[in-house]
Amino acid sequence: TLDRSSAASDVYKRQQQINADRAPALVNLAGFAIRERRAQDAEALLLTALKLEPYYIPASMNLVDLYRMTNREAEGEKIILSALKNVPDNAELNLAYALWLVREKQMDKAMQYLKQAAASGTDPHFKYVYAVALNQQGKTSDALEMLNQAAAMPTYNRDVQLARIEIAMQINRKDLAEKYLMEWNALDPEDPAIQQMTGSK
Repeated sequence: TLDRSSAASDVYKRQQQINADRAPALVNLAGFAIRERRAQDAEALLLTALKLEPYYIPASMNLVDLYRMTNREAEGEKIILSALKNVPDNAELNLAYALWLVREKQMDKAMQYLKQAAASGTDPHFKYVYAVALNQQGKTSDALEMLNQAAAMPTYNRDVQLARIEIAMQINRKDLAEKYLMEWNALDPEDPAIQQMTGSK
């Protein structure tokens, strides 16, 4: 089985190498290099990908992750800022930079980027992360408003539903918590957390 798996990997690598003039193929090859603990090779591939296609976000994101794994956070910041110049409204990049700033204990600055990620992201996860940060800063009503916006998006997100109930309980609004629980139940009645909450009323 190992031989077959290794052979399949070799075939896949060769297919990617055929397209090595394109950033997506280079990012895929870098992924293999990281799994095989070849950090230098991965870095070279990702840097080449960025030169070829500076607007290809996965190349930037993967390089930032690689620099974080190898304790080169300052170089990671340069990559994110360079990518943000190309696509300032990209939610993933804004979130990545916000998390970088959080690790550097620059929470106030991070909030600006979390806000931008929440505003431009098409996935409710971005609003959820911003809402959690707002709540941690004591801005509970703003956090709840952000979570309600996230809950109204077409994509279902369990964390959003749970956070709405938790914040409603936190501010002693049992009526709101009940309302959110009913809405969540309509979306995902099989969730064990819902069954536990409804069963314990």
